[in-house]
Amino acid sequence: AKDVFDVIPPYGSQNGKICQGDSSNLEFVPSNSFDLAYTGYITPHLDPLELNLPSWSDVLERMTAICRNDSEENRRLRALMQDRNEDWYAKWVSHLVRIAKPGAPVAIGHVSLPYCKNPADFGGVPRSWWKKAVSKYGWDVDPESIEYQSDTWLGPRRYHVLMMKTSNTG
Repeated sequence: AKDVFDVIPPYGSQNGKICQGDSSNLEFVPSNSFDLAYTGYITPHLDPLELNLPSWSDVLERMTAICRNDSEENRRLRALMQDRNEDWYAKWVSHLVRIAKPGAPVAIGHVSLPYCKNPADFGGVPRSWWKKAVSKYGWDVDPESIEYQSDTWLGPRRYHVLMMKTSNTG
């Protein structure tokens, strides 16, 4: 978080307290509190036992099969998996947007691509999802502020997102 703040400090702010927490559950944090809201890699909402599979390698094998076979059932499963994953991402980002001060940046690092673009990574969201998500999930973000950057650390199948919370929160 400190590295991100040093690169994109919000206007008029200074490096202060950095808080660590679970980005998927920030109900205890007051709204409009932070000069920068940042999360690294958003973990997928998958559980091998929930899928009735004994291990992650079995999950990976099953997901690869679903992506490679274009049957009607697999298309339905792919859509269901993607919808669920998008809602999971939105839960994390909704918390970050809420706790950011008006006009503050919200940054998400190491976003993975959707399941079938990179099944070994357990799923993410395409770049095109973010601007649609602003209205779908009611984020107080300017869709035109959304920027993407390739992930040079984890590779070409990941990217970073930066967006600005709107200055008008009422």
